[in-house]
Amino acid sequence: MAINVLKLGRRKYASLPPGPRGLPIIGNMLQLGTLPHQALAKLSQTYGPVMSLKLGTMTTIVFSSSDVAEEVFKEHDKSFANKTIFDAVRACDNDKLSMGWQPADAHWRFLRKICHTEIFSVKQLEANQGLRQRKLQDLQEHVLECSQTGRAVHIAQAGFITSLNSLSNTIFSMDLAHYDSKMSHEFFGLVRGLFKVISKPNLTDFFPILRFLDPQGIRRQSEFYQEKLMAILDDIVNTRLESDGHGNNDDMLNTLIKLHHENESKFSRKDLIVVLLKNEIQHADTEKRKML
Repeated sequence: MAINVLKLGRRKYASLPPGPRGLPIIGNMLQLGTLPHQALAKLSQTYGPVMSLKLGTMTTIVFSSSDVAEEVFKEHDKSFANKTIFDAVRACDNDKLSMGWQPADAHWRFLRKICHTEIFSVKQLEANQGLRQRKLQDLQEHVLECSQTGRAVHIAQAGFITSLNSLSNTIFSMDLAHYDSKMSHEFFGLVRGLFKVISKPNLTDFFPILRFLDPQGIRRQSEFYQEKLMAILDDIVNTRLESDGHGNNDDMLNTLIKLHHENESKFSRKDLIVVLLKNEIQHADTEKRKML
């Protein structure tokens, strides 16, 4: 069952879908509990596949039917294209720079085109098949070495490093981390810390008036982790530029640097770093979760 929660903000509609009655100020927040997806599924049995909830000051419409969700996103995709921006995402202007959070405007379409043609293209994936096999071989050799020496294997971290190096070789033509290295521990900790922070329930998402206070310190923590990760990637870009100008390696970084030099106003240095950061974190974390 697909559950899509769309934030409507302060906009008032003449007629809202049915939904459970909430408490003053906090609305229906307590009814979601610690497993909101299960709570929403249970509420949908009473109020139907389309229902309204009040989460703090935010009015929310919930689609708990795959058929209804498909109709909404097919027929009204433009109306619902803009995403709910959580306060933790606003750190480092991520909401303005990251393709995952930008409004569907011309700049967003430009970044999407880059990702489609340079990162996720079938040609690119097929070209890197041998590379992925070599990284899996590295993982196998690491597990064998640990077995022979009697060391325990940190499954989550080993899977994370394998995925990270597979992606970093595609992007940078280099391993970004090594098993049992300080660098791998640092990067693993930064990614894990960032995802832990942004997944926390944040009062400011439900009560925007508290945003300037950042009472739980979530945006500040998110900014700390993102700045650390961006600094690592920025150093890699600087090294490439200093060593061979535009880069002699036939990899994604070389392509992105060329795009930056050809049209700096449209694809800035910060855009370049954010695209790299988004793909490194998203792909590495996805593979790490599969290994857990």
